Amino acid sequence: MVRFNLVITLLLMISIAVKAELTNRMFDVRHVGYAEGLSSQRVFSIVEDGDGAMWIATKTGIDRYNGHTVKNYDLPGSFYYGDLAGRRLYLLYDAQQGLFAYDHTGRIYRYSTILDHFEQVLHLGQLIQEEVILNKLCLDSDGTWWMGADKGLYKQEADHRIVAVLKGQYVNDIAFAGESLFVGTSNGVWQLSHTLPDKKRQLLEGWNVQTLFCDKPKKELWIGTFGSGLSVMNLDTSKVLALEGQGSTFLHPIRAITDYDVHTILIGVDGGGVYAIDKDTKKARLLMNTKDDTDTYLRGNGIYAVTRDDQGNIWIGSYTGGVSVAILLKHPISILAHEKGNTHSLISNNVNDIEENPDGNQWFATDDGISIRNTLSGTWKHVLKEIVTISLCTSGNGNVWVGTYGDGVYLLDNNGRVLRHLTKQQGQLTTNYIFSVRQDMEGDLWIGGLDGCLIMFEKEKGSRRSFDVNWVQSIEPIDRNRVAVATVNGFFLVDKHTGNIQHYANSQEFHNQNVSAYIISMLFNDDGTVWLGTEGGGLNLYDMKNRTVKTFTVQEGLPSNDIYSLQRDDKKRLWVSTGKGIALIDSLRVSNLNYAGNIDNTTRLPFLLNLSTIVSSAILSISIF
Repeated sequence: MVRFNLVITLLLMISIAVKAELTNRMFDVRHVGYAEGLSSQRVFSIVEDGDGAMWIATKTGIDRYNGHTVKNYDLPGSFYYGDLAGRRLYLLYDAQQGLFAYDHTGRIYRYSTILDHFEQVLHLGQLIQEEVILNKLCLDSDGTWWMGADKGLYKQEADHRIVAVLKGQYVNDIAFAGESLFVGTSNGVWQLSHTLPDKKRQLLEGWNVQTLFCDKPKKELWIGTFGSGLSVMNLDTSKVLALEGQGSTFLHPIRAITDYDVHTILIGVDGGGVYAIDKDTKKARLLMNTKDDTDTYLRGNGIYAVTRDDQGNIWIGSYTGGVSVAILLKHPISILAHEKGNTHSLISNNVNDIEENPDGNQWFATDDGISIRNTLSGTWKHVLKEIVTISLCTSGNGNVWVGTYGDGVYLLDNNGRVLRHLTKQQGQLTTNYIFSVRQDMEGDLWIGGLDGCLIMFEKEKGSRRSFDVNWVQSIEPIDRNRVAVATVNGFFLVDKHTGNIQHYANSQEFHNQNVSAYIISMLFNDDGTVWLGTEGGGLNLYDMKNRTVKTFTVQEGLPSNDIYSLQRDDKKRLWVSTGKGIALIDSLRVSNLNYAGNIDNTTRLPFLLNLSTIVSSAILSISIF
């Protein structure tokens, strides 16, 4: 038998429609560095692409991180040794134009999704025929290039000519606001017009501006400086407000300003960590830095990049500490685990299945018996001790069927007392090694296991029927007549009234394709397709009518190619429990959702079970990670 090492995480998901202050307690910080495959600990830029992958620009190259693995990319070109001294690489992602990388020497590269590499498309220094330090690259709404450099601001015209728009200014950053273009320089901020770039005016003369961010809904321009702190300018009145109580930390260079949500701005301070600022009150709070008095600490305070991804996680790049990922804990998490000597805890951490009874009690099938948790009192009861329990199935009257590994099937009442015991020796089963026990829509009981054929006990007659389906992994009722049975060689649709058996997605069908037929889990869709979780072959979307398949693996962003359980939420999104964490698939887009620290390091993740219990307007989900 394969033993599964698991931790159970209880997520209480409460949606509160109020403004919440961003604090470090809302995050679990993980670190991505050399050990995880990062090309360098010196990080200058981080962006998220349209597929949810994170791209990281370091001193050495560009890295792509899918939540589990890092892939490194080199930027091609002929470089002098001087080009590599003090090298800085940056990234730009545009929904229409795609992903770009650029370096401080003025070389600009476009990423090819077809060839999976970067190609140089422009070299600013060669075009203007002088050495240049490129600090910022932007695309406006018309697709026009704007380049901020040490020699000034440049624009690429429609005929690809490079035009100097603002000469003699050391440009650090560029921000767009409607028809205006704001340029942060070492001598203040310049405001220009997109269409009439010759029309310009200088603001905040003498300020060494490092970073700009335009909050378009509030019509405010956030200005980060080198040595003069952080300020906000009203775009209607040009009135500048310096934030109160910034402290000496904000006298350090402010390298990053980014939006978090409608209430909060994030600030990255070179030498001071990451701050959250309330947009309304303009009050700043330290969110996280290198102080390790809590679990939410960074590995470097020299912050150069702060990015919020689509899931609300914060990606932080520092000059010496690589990448720190602040994973948003959207829901409070508590961990249920075996505690040595404590009977009011799980009997074993090797958990194979979970059920919730009509009375609200939670049942956990483990390698050392059944643990029953009273959700009202928090007390525990343990039954069938020292028996490896694999599968649970609650009947309509609250009794629970238990499939075991080697000891047949038990029927327990809601207090855990044994009512029946079915075994192969007594002639009731064809195997004692049970992997799945399910009741169909008419109350008939289906049992399948490691060897022996699939059997069904009729509820009304009490008689037993056998079907020629073996090596069963899981059973799913389809309608009142049929069940689907996942096996080590495809899946079967079994009609209990006609006895008809249809075989799908088997190895013979896939003989000329690199597709796994070892099916662990199934989830059927309304359009005649079915999601098939395999062992070792990722996740298959199988069309039963055309017998075609689309496969999702780690290459598409799954944490692992071992898929143990599938659930669909009320937004029609697919939740996937894998051998190395949880993934979410929405409109065929894969997102890695390894929220809780260390949980994704378990060797197996057999089940993700949504108990769908409504408790005081909260949805209670129990997940085995």
